[in-house]
Amino acid sequence: MQFIELDGYEVLTDDGFKDFNGIKCTFGLIWRTVFSDGSHLDSSDGHLIKMASGEFVPSKDINVGDITSTGLSVVSSDEFLEQDELFDLTNVA
Repeated sequence: MQFIELDGYEVLTDDGFKDFNGIKCTFGLIWRTVFSDGSHLDSSDGHLIKMASGEFVPSKDINVGDITSTGLSVVSSDEFLEQDELFDLTNVA
């Protein structure tokens, strides 16, 4: 795992722009989740997806037919793409 320390950067969240202190780089599995409008999300199995209920669910626990907070339903969630680098912001205020 590699950590890149940063200072003076912000990320846009649901609550506006927030400070964060770095980026964590790891190596992991990338999966594809496909939605009813044909769009897709490529992410790690632990990436959180906001559901219609307001609950955040790891992408590995998403099921076909689940409805996201944007009103889209999941049509596929088990397509393995590759192993690659993954990046996460750390200590988002």
